[in-house]
Amino acid sequence: MHHPRGRALPALERNILKYRALEMIIILFTAEHLKNLVVDAASNSRDPSGRRVISKGAKISYKKACDVLVSGGILSYVESDEIRSLINYRNNIAHRIHEITLDISRNPFVEIHKDLPDTAKYNYDARQKIKFYRDEIAKRIRLISLEPLLFGTAEKTYEQELRRLRRGIVRQLAIRKHEIDRLNEELATIDEVLVNDASAVGLYPRQKKKNGTLTSRGVEICYHLFDEGKSTLAVAQLLRISYRAAAHRRRAWDFERKTAREAG
Repeated sequence: MHHPRGRALPALERNILKYRALEMIIILFTAEHLKNLVVDAASNSRDPSGRRVISKGAKISYKKACDVLVSGGILSYVESDEIRSLINYRNNIAHRIHEITLDISRNPFVEIHKDLPDTAKYNYDARQKIKFYRDEIAKRIRLISLEPLLFGTAEKTYEQELRRLRRGIVRQLAIRKHEIDRLNEELATIDEVLVNDASAVGLYPRQKKKNGTLTSRGVEICYHLFDEGKSTLAVAQLLRISYRAAAHRRRAWDFERKTAREAG
């Protein structure tokens, strides 16, 4: 994908990464607490005769614990599957964090990995779902835990910062959408022949040099787009050049027009 303004992340993407980082901290704690609740509930479960389902002191996995709670009617099959999925997601954060943040990158090497089928994806619903199950299971088994109190101050601070970031992200997304819509409208009004010619810049030596700069033919296309009233961003996108390079060409185009007017 071509990024006219370069590979450095704009403010919107930087804020999204900050948002994710805070969410992931909360998820790491809450999912671990949820897992402990499930295991503790299963370890203390008893059958109808009053006997322990799990031998006292025996260690069990959270997956086995979920099965025990389903058998005891504390969890449904659907709830058990979702809890397992959420805890697995927590494990992805711990061990595959590079995968669930790579979709924000503008590095060409990284971008090709975004849509690979086994790449872990970020889940914006996970935080609220994990918190729901944590509170719901604690209520069902009537268990009071001190862990949320110990993390409470940090969690409250992170939640406040998430709300602040969300407001900024919503505003930035609206600005980005407006910019994209305006750009698409511009590109839609460009003559089809010129679009094909401009899009070919970089594919043929007569229009772009090996070092990436425009040839005289490429400059001609660039100036023609400016004559048509197209913005610097639209020209940069069409010609696959940087915004800075397109702005440089616009200044040269403005100077030529001014010189021609003065001469005439």
